[in-house]
Amino acid sequence: MANSQTSINDQQESQPFETDFENLLLAHRLISEIRKNPSQISLTVTGNGLMELIRAIRTVLLKEVEQEKANSSYQDELITKKEVMDNLHISPTTLWLWEKKKYLVPVKIGRRVFYKRRDIEKLKEGK
Repeated sequence: MANSQTSINDQQESQPFETDFENLLLAHRLISEIRKNPSQISLTVTGNGLMELIRAIRTVLLKEVEQEKANSSYQDELITKKEVMDNLHISPTTLWLWEKKKYLVPVKIGRRVFYKRRDIEKLKEGK
């Protein structure tokens, strides 16, 4: 199996990448290559190029973390019984039976009953 070699050089060794777009593009390409063949990556980079690469990767990773947090908070959202029944097109009796069989676990806050949106999404995917 031949090793793939990826070289990253600045066009002029002392000149950093010109735009954030170039940085993001480079980071995405590099991350993609690393994911494809993690044990077969070899890099040759100047000091300035390495600093720019680190900044670009950091930017990409921060955006991914922010997106994951946004998705996570949406999925941890609580919804009411009525929303669950409307969303899944089920009757109150079906919802009650699913609770008793632990098919769908309610979240009780005081006397009110809610359900996790993530659990509802899983049920919809399973249908």
